[in-house]
Amino acid sequence: MRFIGFATFKKQHRDARKGRNPQTGAEMEIAASDSLSFKSSVKY
Repeated sequence: MRFIGFATFKKQHRDARKGRNPQTGAEMEIAASDSLSFKSSVKY
């Protein structure tokens, strides 16, 4: 999605990965997901 003169939003896929619970230190699987990236135009 693009707003001319303001910003561009792009959908990015994030693969599944391993992470840790910061309280217990237990290893866990983080599921794959989609997220948005934001890039402002030069004017902002």
